[in-house]
Amino acid sequence: MEVLVGTDLSVADHGELSVAATAAARLPPFVDHANLQIARRGRDLAAQGDPSSIHFLIDAGRCTGADAKATNGRDRVCGDLPDFEEALAEGDVTGAHLDSLAHHTMGLTDEELSDVAAIADELLDDATSQPPALFDRIVKGRVDEIRNQHRPDSDVEELERQRAASNVKRWTDRDSGMKNTLISLDPLRDESLWTAINDHLATLRQDPEHRDRPFAQLEVDALLAAVSSAPG
Repeated sequence: MEVLVGTDLSVADHGELSVAATAAARLPPFVDHANLQIARRGRDLAAQGDPSSIHFLIDAGRCTGADAKATNGRDRVCGDLPDFEEALAEGDVTGAHLDSLAHHTMGLTDEELSDVAAIADELLDDATSQPPALFDRIVKGRVDEIRNQHRPDSDVEELERQRAASNVKRWTDRDSGMKNTLISLDPLRDESLWTAINDHLATLRQDPEHRDRPFAQLEVDALLAAVSSAPG
């Protein structure tokens, strides 16, 4: 804060901009850690008989319910992996890094969480050297390995869960009048659907009559062709 407040960024030279950018990058983790502590202390006060304290983040902090939920997930990660809280406080990792851990470790058993804790140093090294998007893939891979060791049939169980959660929603946009269809599919049925769509898309793109049609319109035509040609 001192660096940013004390620097006139409108006339800063290259060196000052570099220092300011480094300082700015350290602010979000500082705020994320402060929100985590606010939420944690709010729950403590609520447990002591002050239920209003648990709403500090949303009411005074201008956070959404989703923000507050994410903060709770980060708090859980810090409880399981304390070194990550210290790294967050120091600005070495971001809230997004903790979000990945919270997402991919949700629902793990105590034994599985213990295995995650055993590689905490490796995960922290990855988090401090990788952007959140890459770290997310790393965490997913490591957690999947641990889960598969304890639950060899977890992939089958996950596919069954995804199949059960698959659904189709249809609604009309009030402003445009456009019809919207949202299809959520498990990976296997999604692959089957898009294999058919891409086959029809390839055929349409080879047709001279469709040469000048925008690609987005060709995708729509391919989707409709795939649906109409599907076995009844």
